[in-house]
Amino acid sequence: MQNAARLLLVGAIAIAAAASAKQQTAPPPQGPSAAPAPVAMAPDAALGLWKSNFGPVKIARDPRGSSPEEIHGVWSYLRGEQPINGLFWGRLRGNVLDFRWDEPGVNGPLQGEGYIQFSPDGSRFDGQWWTGSRDRSGAFTAERAGAAAPAAPPAPPTYGGADPYGVPYGAPPPPPY
Repeated sequence: MQNAARLLLVGAIAIAAAASAKQQTAPPPQGPSAAPAPVAMAPDAALGLWKSNFGPVKIARDPRGSSPEEIHGVWSYLRGEQPINGLFWGRLRGNVLDFRWDEPGVNGPLQGEGYIQFSPDGSRFDGQWWTGSRDRSGAFTAERAGAAAPAAPPAPPTYGGADPYGVPYGAPPPPPY
């Protein structure tokens, strides 16, 4: 009886290992159902400059959009010696952007879809993209470009304040010597 139990256990482990190996080699899920569930985020947290695995990215409100959740972005990279500029646009659902994209291709425009999930603190994003024909896909990741948001300016001196450059004004003159 113990040998039968061992045989069943070894068989179950082998089946689980085979299933796990198949899952690891499968392509990443694509389409709207692949996007993570959104959490609340102010739309402005997505805007700005980013350093991505595709080069610099700028995200702004879509001027044609009817709500702050409608945004668009542009990325730029070199394909050989040729600069490539791509465009994406979509609607934010909390911290998740479902987007469509296009960029110039060697044999005509490349187009597809994807999603981006912004971190709650607005410092990075992670996502996936794929072509319309589903023959190519990959990661789309980025961190904020430049330094973190500037710190709050120091409190003005109590004797009169400071100009926009932080130079005090209205300070008492130095004592005579």
